[in-house]
Amino acid sequence: MNVKKKGISLIVLVITIIVIIVLAVAVILSIANNNPIENAKKARFLNDLKTIQEEINLYNSKAYADAKSNGTEYVPAKIEDIKSAEKYKEKIEICSGKVVLKNEVTDEEKKWAEESNIKVLIPNEYQEVEYIESTGKQWINTEFFPTTKTKAEIDIELTELEGGAYKFIMGSRNTTYNTNGYFWEIFINPSKLLHVQVGDYGNNRIIQKEYTVIPGARMKISFDPSQKQLFVNDEVIEYFNGDVGDKKVDYPMYLLTTIYGDEVNMESTKIYAVSAKLYSTTIYDDDKLVRDFVPCYRKSDGVIGLYDRVENKFYTNSGTGSFQKGEDINNI
Repeated sequence: MNVKKKGISLIVLVITIIVIIVLAVAVILSIANNNPIENAKKARFLNDLKTIQEEINLYNSKAYADAKSNGTEYVPAKIEDIKSAEKYKEKIEICSGKVVLKNEVTDEEKKWAEESNIKVLIPNEYQEVEYIESTGKQWINTEFFPTTKTKAEIDIELTELEGGAYKFIMGSRNTTYNTNGYFWEIFINPSKLLHVQVGDYGNNRIIQKEYTVIPGARMKISFDPSQKQLFVNDEVIEYFNGDVGDKKVDYPMYLLTTIYGDEVNMESTKIYAVSAKLYSTTIYDDDKLVRDFVPCYRKSDGVIGLYDRVENKFYTNSGTGSFQKGEDINNI
């Protein structure tokens, strides 16, 4: 009597091994991209801040009610009044009833806070202001070299625009006019229309919906070339961009003007500088925050500029004359 032996064929075994390997790789990648330890730390940190904010709200509500019923002065919460803030007393403060982080927090905590729209203060030696203002002779060299994956968000008010002139909100390009040159720019054309362009002269932008810039009107501009998106005050401004590939401009991005070619020849930079009030600017490269500029002045000498909360560096005027400034912002 013949008995058939049951077993696993070599093909089935190989397929099983391949499936196991694929599943193992998927699990490893999932863990790498969603670090459970970091996620737990982030959740605990943000939950602690939420608890602190809730206690601040309760404290202030009671203090206000007591002051009104007793006819006394209302005194809002100070950080030492909040019991849940005890372990964070070196890292947080209260600003206008909101919990804010001091600059002493770790880079990790700063990142989590910014993702959750929790404000991070600049160092005490600088005073934050509402805006810095250029008269068309001042600008900032960000020292960041833009790429075709660079995204920017800028809150700005153009105070005046010369008729028949190009004026640049921010930008950089390798050369003045060169088919081999690359550029990243947001600018106003002679007809006072907003334009953006990224790439080279063979793959240019075409605005499909015009947006007229009005001097004195504040604009919040968000430009993401990789997603082919341009927003002004949350309004979509449609445009077309060719395939610009993955390129990098050879010169740093300037705010309130653009750099044409090398930095030795600054004549074009002077010509294209814009008169404006600058409220804030954030720059991302491939979704990584690389600059987060806060308008401020240095308390020791009154020099006005932008403090970058990413590099923890104070950027001053690269043009001539001096910036003007808005009102102080009382953080604490």
